[in-house]
Amino acid sequence: MSVKDIGEENLLDVFRICSFNRLEDRTQLKGIQMKRRWLRQMMNEYGPRTKIAYVDTTPIAQILFYPEEAVPYIPHQREGVIIMHCAYNPFTNFQRRGVATALVESLVNDSRMGLEILEGLLCEYIVSKPYEFSEGTALDRLYSGLGFIDGFGEMYREVFGTYKPQELTRYTPLYEDKDRAVLLYEPICEWNYAHMLQVKETLQEIAPNLKVDIYNSWEQPDQSIRRGNQWLVVNSFPIKHYITDLGAFKKDVEEALID
Repeated sequence: MSVKDIGEENLLDVFRICSFNRLEDRTQLKGIQMKRRWLRQMMNEYGPRTKIAYVDTTPIAQILFYPEEAVPYIPHQREGVIIMHCAYNPFTNFQRRGVATALVESLVNDSRMGLEILEGLLCEYIVSKPYEFSEGTALDRLYSGLGFIDGFGEMYREVFGTYKPQELTRYTPLYEDKDRAVLLYEPICEWNYAHMLQVKETLQEIAPNLKVDIYNSWEQPDQSIRRGNQWLVVNSFPIKHYITDLGAFKKDVEEALID
């Protein structure tokens, strides 16, 4: 097994991992197009943002990371902090074989030597927010095994600095969000586009006349900041559960609409 940074020559290998079984799906291809554009923009500005694990020439797993200072909707960015957005290995025959460890240790080693994306700054620590996942090991357990410690709403692994919690944004209901839904999405994962469509479709099944406005948090960060970076607001209420927990999601939406 080998670990390589992403470049123009292996950019498409990212999608051979994350969308290996959906490469002919039109909706997924739209999401891939959006992420590919985002990746190229970020690579041009900051350098490599992804590490890929290979067995021979076959890509089997990846981690996506970027400096917190690159995220436009975080109002209080921490200097020298790397966000590891995800670690993904969908292939069961390569799970629990140290692949994630190799990827993360490669990132940590690079962080100790000096990451191009930090433009000469020392990496203070790496943070990640585990999310619900249906494949392989639960991410919080996986990250714990990779040396990450529970922080405030995130997990962290110190490199040169001492962990400092992110200053969280507070949600304040906006009058303009009454009687409508505001959905915020990010182009950093090709699955987000399909999920966004599913969310909109489900909202319209629950309330056919509900207006649904959609914003890209990276291109319109002010819309996200004004709503405390809540991923979905319905009738001025933030929705806690994601669409993957469909029953809880529908309950949240129905309760928001009752008010």
